[in-house]
Amino acid sequence: MQVSRTNVNEILKEGARGSSGSAKARRLTSAMVIAELTLTLVLLTGAGLMIRSFLKLYSMDLGVETAHILKMRTTLSAGRYPTPEKRQQFYDALLARLGTVPGVSAVATATRLPLEGGDGRQIEFEGRPAPDPKATLRGAFVFVSPGYFDALSIPLRRGRLLRDQDGMPGSETVVVSEQFVARFFPGEEALGKRFRNRTDPGRKDANPWLTIVGVVPSVRQANPQNADPDPVAYQPFRQRSPGGTAILVRAAGTPTSIMATVRQAIQEVDQDQPMFDLKALDEELAMQQWPYVVFGSMFSIFALTALVLSAVGIYAVTSYAVTQRTSEIGVRMALGAQPKQVSWLILKSGCWQLAIGLTLGLLGGWGVTFVMRSLVVQISPTDPVTFVGIASLLSAVTLAACIIPARRATRLDPLQALNRS
Repeated sequence: MQVSRTNVNEILKEGARGSSGSAKARRLTSAMVIAELTLTLVLLTGAGLMIRSFLKLYSMDLGVETAHILKMRTTLSAGRYPTPEKRQQFYDALLARLGTVPGVSAVATATRLPLEGGDGRQIEFEGRPAPDPKATLRGAFVFVSPGYFDALSIPLRRGRLLRDQDGMPGSETVVVSEQFVARFFPGEEALGKRFRNRTDPGRKDANPWLTIVGVVPSVRQANPQNADPDPVAYQPFRQRSPGGTAILVRAAGTPTSIMATVRQAIQEVDQDQPMFDLKALDEELAMQQWPYVVFGSMFSIFALTALVLSAVGIYAVTSYAVTQRTSEIGVRMALGAQPKQVSWLILKSGCWQLAIGLTLGLLGGWGVTFVMRSLVVQISPTDPVTFVGIASLLSAVTLAACIIPARRATRLDPLQALNRS
């Protein structure tokens, strides 16, 4: 009797209102989950690129042996050392004195150290047409003393290394890297060939022709982002004798063990000439890797946090959906729905959220690559390995967070589910 008095129209209205409210709540929840997935994928992409760049930089072969090397710098004042001759006399005396320090096997001066770049100059080759001023026919020029190759354990491939008389008038020589030969003399013998820095023909101090006397292995002089090292030309230090330079001292033991003795030897040459930035070359190179460590760690922490929050959020949303649809699931199972069908009913929503989140996240990650283009090392900012790996990781975590509630839904007892309605 009571059932016959039930107002079916009112019940249907209430159900419609409840369904509408539930639909709005589900849409809002889905939007939040998608936003969370998108942000997670962007952060994971940035973290993946930074971690891969750090690993590339850490395992990169510089082409030199940096262990046991003490590095320092000095700047000669124009008042005390006004001419190149005066400066070169100081450097000659300093290297000779440092060479007598016990435990020192090699000493050298250089305008630039590995990974510090070089003087980029347009090159003109003898017997070839003058290059277009807008062309990118350039090499990295570094001025080094003869002991530079011994100090960094750079072997000789062909020809000879620099000598003390190189760089004097009539003896303008240069040693080049194998990458230099591959770039500018492919299939040719480079020894004996001549080139010079391209300068304004109207200038009186035009650079002289340099004769290639030796070829050494390629060294990472600059731009570690490139897959191949830069072409490097090593000119005699005395050809320029600059006011500021780096000094390298190779020790038999640890670089710090000879630091005090080296300081004393420098004071004996010129007690008023300061030396600064004394440290092991390994320490110097480690500092250049530090930004990759910092940014990689930050991205990783944020990305892992976002990944955990996404997994928890998706699990909670899916579990809540199972609870809200308990009656519906009970009806479906009572009418003969198979466990796979019930499981797909729950997984379908999560898969749609994952698909939209991946699409937006990949677009966002692709946008982030433009910001990180100058930071990545020897990999493309749109590296497919990184993108596929990160997308696969996020998909696996998301599906795992959805499968657990879906499996729980398949174990519901239809009678108990209907009794909860």
